[in-house]
Amino acid sequence: MHTTYDKIKTTLTILVLAITILGVTTVFAQAETDVEKEYKEGLYQREKGNIYKSIEAFNSILSAQPNLHRVRLELAVAYYRAMNFAEARNNAQQVLDNPKTPQSVKLSINAFMAQLKKDEEKFYTKKTTLEYTAAFGLLHDTNVNAGPTTSTVPVGIYTLYLTPQSVQQSDSAVYASVGISHRYQSPQTFKAGDKIGRFGWTTRASLYRKDYFREKDYNLDIISLSTGPSVSVLQSWRANMNFGIDQVYMGGISKGQYYSATPSITKQYKDSEVTWDAAFIKREFGQKSDTGRDSLYASTGLYYGRLFQDGKFAVQLGGRIFNENADTSRFSNDGTEVLVGANWIAWNNGSIYGRFRQKDSNFDDVEPLFNKRRDETEQRYDVGINHTLKKGAFKNWKITASYTFTNNDSNLAIYDYDREVVSLGMSRIFR
Repeated sequence: MHTTYDKIKTTLTILVLAITILGVTTVFAQAETDVEKEYKEGLYQREKGNIYKSIEAFNSILSAQPNLHRVRLELAVAYYRAMNFAEARNNAQQVLDNPKTPQSVKLSINAFMAQLKKDEEKFYTKKTTLEYTAAFGLLHDTNVNAGPTTSTVPVGIYTLYLTPQSVQQSDSAVYASVGISHRYQSPQTFKAGDKIGRFGWTTRASLYRKDYFREKDYNLDIISLSTGPSVSVLQSWRANMNFGIDQVYMGGISKGQYYSATPSITKQYKDSEVTWDAAFIKREFGQKSDTGRDSLYASTGLYYGRLFQDGKFAVQLGGRIFNENADTSRFSNDGTEVLVGANWIAWNNGSIYGRFRQKDSNFDDVEPLFNKRRDETEQRYDVGINHTLKKGAFKNWKITASYTFTNNDSNLAIYDYDREVVSLGMSRIFR
């Protein structure tokens, strides 16, 4: 939807040239003051994205004064933005057929009509979009198993001695992923108040593999599939509902399946947006070591994002609450998350980003050895650099270097850990 709108804005520069040549004076040389006000109101509503109000204002003027050519061209622009190509063509053609229209204006209108025809054909014939993604890279993980840094853990007046395999293990790994996305957009639009809406449906499938050099028990494979409807209203809001399934393998053994439903709604403003989302996940684990972990997870969150410096700098902040109800109560937990992030386009084709997330979890029942309920705070810091190559064998591939630090602070020492991950990779979207 947004890509289409960007193309519309580019195409309209052709017709704006014709409108400018006609001039404001021509339109209102003999017009009443209230007509001029209505004309300006039509322009204002169109730029605000209230297309139908804009069309109504221009049509009102033309019903009384049908020979105001600039108003008719502005009406053609409004119909174009409403993706009503027939009416856009009809109004532009009326100005083109008028013998009093200057030749220079006719040339611009003809160029607009040619571009309109191409856009109309593309709009109705290209209802589906296929995208393919690929990524690969290398990483180093200082705590593959999220284990404590010490081999001794106090348990009341006693000391618990951990095996060497249970404490922090570091290793390097290679990773790779591939994916495919199919998006369908309805060729028909609908009226949403005074704006233009469009329905869609998106389906995605992906494979992810992380292969450690030594710690093979922690090799990770994820197969993901999701699908669901979407609706977007031009310059106003968008929403979607995804249904997904994830199959997770660890060390080559099935770890479990996740079944999810994730709705979201985003309200758009001039330089910002607010997003509400939720997640409902049924987690089914397949190993005896995970007995009692099967759960129903629910969360909801609210996020605010804003652009600065003409889109070069972006910030996001938000938070969510969650609840996980497991078969065994000591695995059940609830809590909150907060997120703060920023992205800066620091040079051509390159950006720098940073994120901070804090998750506070409170578990429902006591841990058997400690006779305490688990209560912990996880803090995660991410920084990274992206650069997209624009020439050579890897043209359009994005290079990403990142660093992640995680600190988990628990009231039970066995769950305390620090973790650092450094990665370097490449990715690309094929269209």
